[in-house]
Amino acid sequence: MVTALASIDSTPAIVAPLIKSVRDTFRSMLAMEVTSGTPSLKTSASHAAHVSGVIGFSGELTGCVVVGFPKGVGEAVAAQFTGAAMEDTHPDFVDAIAEITNIIIGSAKSGMGVAASISIPTVIVGSGYTVAGLSAIPCFVIPCTCSAGEFSIEISVQQGGPKRTSLHA
Repeated sequence: MVTALASIDSTPAIVAPLIKSVRDTFRSMLAMEVTSGTPSLKTSASHAAHVSGVIGFSGELTGCVVVGFPKGVGEAVAAQFTGAAMEDTHPDFVDAIAEITNIIIGSAKSGMGVAASISIPTVIVGSGYTVAGLSAIPCFVIPCTCSAGEFSIEISVQQGGPKRTSLHA
């Protein structure tokens, strides 16, 4: 059975580990405290982030999670992570955002209690782009704030995964 997550309130087993992982990762890897706001349903395809780390899920949980930063926040987070000045054009910028995204989502996945795999992170840098998942899966936005500024986590997943069919008679 495939179940789209119709309400963020019905998904504490997914959202709570994600928020905990964001806080723990920022605290341990970046020496930054994070506060998270109230999750809400994303009603527009627009995306305010300048840089986004995207990781897909497959297995018992399918869909994707996006960690999105405005330009200055992404640069500050990457600089704090690497210990070096880091503009979005720096050769290591994308790798830093990918690694931060991977740490967050990998840690969150282990706390979700589902048999799911995650993809290698994809990082998108620039302006005017849209990150869209499957239209049948609602997307929820979790606003976050750290000392570098505001950023967001977008979660668009469903529990159950694709229906499997047997090739054997």
